Amino acid sequence: MTYLYIFEQETLCKFLNNEIVIDYFPVKKKKSVRSKGEKIAIYATIGNESGIIGFADILGDCITAKKIIKEKAVNLLKKDYFQLPVKTPYLYSDEIIIPDKYLQFFPSFNTGFSVKKAYNTFVLYDFGIIYDEYEYIKRTLLEFNVSFLLSKNEENNWRYFIHKLREEKIYFRKNKKRIIGSCSKCGLKSETPFFLELHDTFDINFNQKYESFHIDKCILLCPTCHKQIHFEMIDKQW
Repeated sequence: MTYLYIFEQETLCKFLNNEIVIDYFPVKKKKSVRSKGEKIAIYATIGNESGIIGFADILGDCITAKKIIKEKAVNLLKKDYFQLPVKTPYLYSDEIIIPDKYLQFFPSFNTGFSVKKAYNTFVLYDFGIIYDEYEYIKRTLLEFNVSFLLSKNEENNWRYFIHKLREEKIYFRKNKKRIIGSCSKCGLKSETPFFLELHDTFDINFNQKYESFHIDKCILLCPTCHKQIHFEMIDKQW
């Protein structure tokens, strides 16, 4: 599970400038986490852009400020709120790593996240598996050796990686048992449930509304044809 947390602009600036140490996130309502090691996606606005700037590890359940030792209590941001213990947040830079424009198309954002209004500070929102999805993207980046954030084709890269997320990270395994038939491209037939793969035909357009994954909008491909189509998608970006 990943939770979403909003950083105030003043707090963010102080943290990025190493003016404060953050061991606890103040939250308005007490929140019980399922297990230690769950993640917080840190959401903020930098300049004219908003989105996720990094992640933090949760170390335990919320406690009151009175239960925190004096050495740690001096750094509390809101002493009258509940305090969520965290490992010092690791922000990759003062850049947005998942801009809102693309975050809206993450599968778990649309399947596990029910808040559709503006986010509020000092509130923990259930946020699906955003962290796992981001880690998957990073592994994919290494696989194809793509200089992702520095690329001139940033939007095309996000389109490809979200396509991969839709196919493999969220729904692919759930629907494998239904995958029996023949490849839509080369015609290869297979009665083995785990051989053929689903290819999502949804055309991702970041200027339009998100459309949920649906198995009826997928085609069956053998692994070779599926990989070929994905490489064709990458070739179009360069």
